[in-house]
Amino acid sequence: MRQLLAQPVGYMLDLRIMYGWITNYQQTIFLRQTMVGNTWGIEYSPIVKSTTHADPLEMEPPSTKQCFFFLASVAAGQGRVPKYA
Repeated sequence: MRQLLAQPVGYMLDLRIMYGWITNYQQTIFLRQTMVGNTWGIEYSPIVKSTTHADPLEMEPPSTKQCFFFLASVAAGQGRVPKYA
């Protein structure tokens, strides 16, 4: 998993952004930087398949489009992540 996430995490660190993702158009993993104690860490979502269609009446996971919309709405209000020492 570390090798898979290395490139998008590197971009997140270089650009000092809180959120990112990696996708192959069939599956997507969403990323977020978080403070763990006194250290920054990376959290990642379960794989979201492109065939997922959320039904508000069922307890199904959100669709890829819903995840991207949520990520964009949250990221729009965020500033840059502090630089690492």
